[in-house]
Amino acid sequence: MEPAILYVDDDEPNLDLFRRCLDEDFRVLTARSGPEALEVLASEEVGVLVSDQRMEPMTGIELLAISQARYPLVTRMLLTAYSDRELLLAAIQKGRVDDYLLKPWQVTWRCGCATASSSSIDGSPCRARRKNVTPSSRS
Repeated sequence: MEPAILYVDDDEPNLDLFRRCLDEDFRVLTARSGPEALEVLASEEVGVLVSDQRMEPMTGIELLAISQARYPLVTRMLLTAYSDRELLLAAIQKGRVDDYLLKPWQVTWRCGCATASSSSIDGSPCRARRKNVTPSSRS
């Protein structure tokens, strides 16, 4: 099975939008909290973890830090509506994030970001892979 992109957000509409944007090209998993995401990471092969920052009972930075210790090969990205320099620095130091995204984000930009991230995957730590989709299978 292909490694998946796991998107974590406590806002259901964001989960649905992310899934609709990427699920034709990638295997997409979602979770509504940090603890739920850790359960998914323990049971599924995940290549990219994208987490919202402001969630309960665990912040995105806390989730990314735990996932870095347990699953070091997973590419980690933080999603936040706040461009607070201290928050982003903490994310880099504690969560060892590979990148961050600021809300609001455009669907096309998000898809381009994920596609760009996955296009250089062979030989890199990022392990999500595009699905094998032929033009005729998209009908």
